[in-house]
Amino acid sequence: MEVLKKVNKNLIVVHYDRNNFGELSDVVLALYLYNYLTDEYLSFEFDNSRYTESKAIKACTNEIQRLQSQGFIIVHWNQNRPEYGPQHINKRYKHLTGNDLGLDYGETQINLAGLLFDVYGDDYISHPRLDNLISLNNFKIEREGPLKNFERLNHIVKIFYAAQNETLKTKSNLALELEKKQEMIDRLKVELKLAQSDEKVLDRSEVIELLGVSEGTLSNWVRNNEIPYTRIGRRLFFLKSRILTKMAE
Repeated sequence: MEVLKKVNKNLIVVHYDRNNFGELSDVVLALYLYNYLTDEYLSFEFDNSRYTESKAIKACTNEIQRLQSQGFIIVHWNQNRPEYGPQHINKRYKHLTGNDLGLDYGETQINLAGLLFDVYGDDYISHPRLDNLISLNNFKIEREGPLKNFERLNHIVKIFYAAQNETLKTKSNLALELEKKQEMIDRLKVELKLAQSDEKVLDRSEVIELLGVSEGTLSNWVRNNEIPYTRIGRRLFFLKSRILTKMAE
């Protein structure tokens, strides 16, 4: 994930909640920010006490623009549609106040959902992608946050970190891992079929006893490919005939 590795800490993750798509109104319920540099969460919630809907939108936009002026890059999840993202927020603010908002994520923005699609392919996870990524990676809320409902943002942040560190589990890389394990098993089966009928498969301890060598010596042989072996999971297996050949060298 080279794109994310090159990103410095000057970035903010932006997420917001709106009412259900398809409803007559398009109310912005709450807006959330995560500052990567300070590890800080901020919320701007429409709760009729601290903020009205328009004031929540304006306050969040002011903070975004303040950070953008300092060179911060915005990360978001699929906020690139008329009904969800800056276009929707700007339109909603105009409807509420009659004023222009001017919210723009800029040319450097990163649509994390789109980036994962481009890197892993269109079948990297089934729909709904965000929910299934959260489930597959077993992401949980591990910190008490200042927000009443920041779970969605927190999960997007976790996905970002995992993608950046190349530890994100997807349907495609899990399938590849299983495929590699199956190839190892198939290779061992073939070697056993080709071996003599009296062939025997040895594990590490049996090889050490047969050859009279130390664990370290065997590990060095394996590391330097000086002795044939088959790996299944974390265990190594050796054919006795190959070991006898090694002894005769």
